[in-house]
Amino acid sequence: MAVHVFTDEELEGLRRFPVIGRAHSENINFFGGIDVDVKGELAQLGPTGYRPLRARYPLLTSRARRRPPGQRNRPSASRWGHKVRSMCVSARTRQGWRRGAPPTRRRIPKMSAQQMAVPRIGWLTDTAAPYRWAVWEHLARHAQLTLFVLEKGGRSGGRRVPEWPAHSDASISVGDVSFPIKTVPTVRLPAAGRQIRLPMWPGDLPRGGVDALVLEGWDSPAYWLAAGLGRAAGARLVGFWEPTLATHAFRRGLLPWAQRRFFRGLDAAIVPGEAAKRALMAMGVHESKIHIGFNPVHVAGIHAAAAGAQRAAAPAPGHCFLYLGPLTARKNVSALLEAFWLLGNPRDTLTIAGSGPLREELEELRDLLGLGGRVAFVGAVPYDRVPEVLAGHHTLVLPSVQEAWGTAVEEALAVGLHAVVSRACGVAESVNGMRGVFLADPVGSGIATAMRVSRQCWEGPVAEPEILARTPVAFAEAVLRAATGGSVR
Repeated sequence: MAVHVFTDEELEGLRRFPVIGRAHSENINFFGGIDVDVKGELAQLGPTGYRPLRARYPLLTSRARRRPPGQRNRPSASRWGHKVRSMCVSARTRQGWRRGAPPTRRRIPKMSAQQMAVPRIGWLTDTAAPYRWAVWEHLARHAQLTLFVLEKGGRSGGRRVPEWPAHSDASISVGDVSFPIKTVPTVRLPAAGRQIRLPMWPGDLPRGGVDALVLEGWDSPAYWLAAGLGRAAGARLVGFWEPTLATHAFRRGLLPWAQRRFFRGLDAAIVPGEAAKRALMAMGVHESKIHIGFNPVHVAGIHAAAAGAQRAAAPAPGHCFLYLGPLTARKNVSALLEAFWLLGNPRDTLTIAGSGPLREELEELRDLLGLGGRVAFVGAVPYDRVPEVLAGHHTLVLPSVQEAWGTAVEEALAVGLHAVVSRACGVAESVNGMRGVFLADPVGSGIATAMRVSRQCWEGPVAEPEILARTPVAFAEAVLRAATGGSVR
């Protein structure tokens, strides 16, 4: 019997192929040897030291994995997948849809020359704020404007302010122009510390007859439904964005995802300054879609109305500070009381004009600090009396810990007052550098320091404030450019 002596190389091959004999058709001669081409077998090994004898799990291998590398997967043709795609793509995209073909990219609606000459603009808002009147007046002169107002249960007692201009259930008059107004009855639902609005009948939302739809919010189902209806009708969608990266309220979770999806789907967005523009670009909105227009109040009218009251005002023995706004937690009025106590000047006064759920608590804090004779709570001030109230003071203080914008700062600067503004306010970066503006951290010591500097620098109302150049007409022009797809200044 011949005895075969295995070399080290052959033994290594046998170790890697412990069942190699089972793969041969010949019977194994247990009393002899088996000739193995060790070098040939080793040459067929992979980089891991094993040779695959067959494809692994052929029945479970998906079609996509068996496709050649680089070939793009086709969209699923399932029934529910097709329904979801049908709701997400526009009507123009659905017309060219073929089963198994990827959807075409949606084109941003462009207006014809006739539409750009007299565009039809719909404006959806949850409150007809008085500082928007001058903007609507200019838009109504250059476009066919229709105002849609979200109302609680269809009643005029929702967020509609009593200082509305002359209006009826069908039209509103501002200056010498008038335009249609339509109310959208809604139901308020509490969610995430705020109230969202759900339309009682979606048919009341703007569905057609407009070339562009301006959406003044995003955080209510009413705005999402209006955006979907406007998209289906082929209208350009224009949104508003005010917060900066520092004042952005939502940073993680479902709401930031919904926020990004909403603004990325718009055709244009209007921001009040470069800081808000950077925040919108951080969400993935392309720079070409963003139009800058300073968030306006009727600065010229406020300046003229307050001029006479300032001339007639008697000189005060000390510095007069003013807070103008609601008494809520994010307004941080308690830090303002602490800052005023830190000043310690018995001749200074502080007027808190506003109402809200924290009034009793703030009055108790005032009495605890011993400021009862120098701090006055006067309640809410009607909008037509705002210039008069501003004219009787020297410095407006806005100490908010979270503020999307801050229109009270613009109103104070238009009168010529100083303004102590929290850095957490969206308006802070836009007014920084103007005469009489002092930025502060939203804590008692920081606010007190800024108030002390404002008092030391006070030499009377600022003559020709820079804010007078930020007119509502310029803001309305930015809205027109965004609504018609015009160029960005």
